[in-house]
Amino acid sequence: MTNELKWKAPNNRASGISAASLDAGDNLLSSEIDNEANLDRWLALMLTWTCASASTAGTVIEAYILYDVSGSDYEDGGASEDSVKAPVAVFVDDGDTGAQQQTIVDIPIKPFAFKVLLKSELDQNATSVTLAAETYNEDLQ
Repeated sequence: MTNELKWKAPNNRASGISAASLDAGDNLLSSEIDNEANLDRWLALMLTWTCASASTAGTVIEAYILYDVSGSDYEDGGASEDSVKAPVAVFVDDGDTGAQQQTIVDIPIKPFAFKVLLKSELDQNATSVTLAAETYNEDLQ
């Protein structure tokens, strides 16, 4: 019998970022997502945002993963501190004032608790920012 590698159903992970405001140049930090227990391998992020005044098309909101490897201390980065790591996802603004929604999938994650840091590189304030997070694995059948 031949084995097949299929996806398992994703698990919704509460990000704690819902209808939040994100000023130009500022950061938002998610709630902890505990992947030590879940041991998922992949992360999908869906970001929804609106700018009351149109941001310049092509400006971005960056997403970073900050790990807690020791069980008691997260990597540098937070609501008032930029991360020096490379972003794991970049959401590109289309220069419109309507609601925008983008999804980035297949972001590899490690077996540690983590938080998602959103960093605005937009030139306008974003309102109603919501981050949905799903983690998932493959399933050998």
